[in-house]
Amino acid sequence: MSSDVLGGTKKLNDGNEIPMIGLGISRIVGQESVDTSVSAALEAGYRLFDTAELYANEAELGAALETHMTRLGIKRPEVFITTKVQTKDGDAANWAERSVMESLDKLRIEYIDLVLVHFPRDRYTGDDDAFEVNKQGRKDVWQKLEELKERGLIKSIGVSNYEVYHLVELLEYAKHIPTVNQFEFHPYFTRQTLVHYCEQNGIFVQVRSVSLFYRLGQEARGIERTMLGVTRLTQVREGLRSSELRRRSKIRDAVAWAKSSKIRSRFKFFRILQAFSSLLWGNKEILNEPVVQQLSNKFGVTPQVSEMLSSA
Repeated sequence: MSSDVLGGTKKLNDGNEIPMIGLGISRIVGQESVDTSVSAALEAGYRLFDTAELYANEAELGAALETHMTRLGIKRPEVFITTKVQTKDGDAANWAERSVMESLDKLRIEYIDLVLVHFPRDRYTGDDDAFEVNKQGRKDVWQKLEELKERGLIKSIGVSNYEVYHLVELLEYAKHIPTVNQFEFHPYFTRQTLVHYCEQNGIFVQVRSVSLFYRLGQEARGIERTMLGVTRLTQVREGLRSSELRRRSKIRDAVAWAKSSKIRSRFKFFRILQAFSSLLWGNKEILNEPVVQQLSNKFGVTPQVSEMLSSA
């Protein structure tokens, strides 16, 4: 992968490299919207694109990438594509294999850079994670992904929405340690035990909901929904001067806070170019802003600016 990828890259525990900044398209619907987002993202320097079977937009992403990568002269090895498979009750292994094969076809690619187990159980059953059917389903899906990786159809495999006890269970039978755990992380939900466990076991932490989308929702104080379903941080910073509140982008504050915590994210912004024109990876001025420091103090995470900059 090219060394000039926006935000740089991180080497995973299997030796493959993943971009630090990516575009998640879970709420981007329709070919025109996906096409516009992908075009802007590629031009801004994004090289990681995150989708899933559940999002029902893999075909749109595949078409958009094919069009704009060709237009911009970007080769397939320069782009990192993530998708996710579900853990279905019953025939979990065969479901996972069919899902991967369909994703390859829809995305118009010969291999997938990263496939994640989307949830640790069937998303629609409502059953407790501890039920034996869920434990067996997790094992069956993981072992199928290991097989597909060994066949060369997948470069890296990982998980999503896994808690510590899911990972402990997985490591008991995994031939390949998960490269990634993608989960919710933002100032109201810092997941320090989970982050620490992943770091101790060489599992890359990739976070979502930095802008507080899922956990807080529309009802929570401080959140407003935008036209593309991206939320903005508004009044989390209690006691800050109104001039300072207006001066900085609300989304950028949450993003900068996540960066100061040494956590890497896939970002889904409605203004890709604006979001990163003044907040580039390694911008020490932004990370040292009083507002970012106060966010870190308020929610129990100490900024590690020097370490983050040296590892970027």
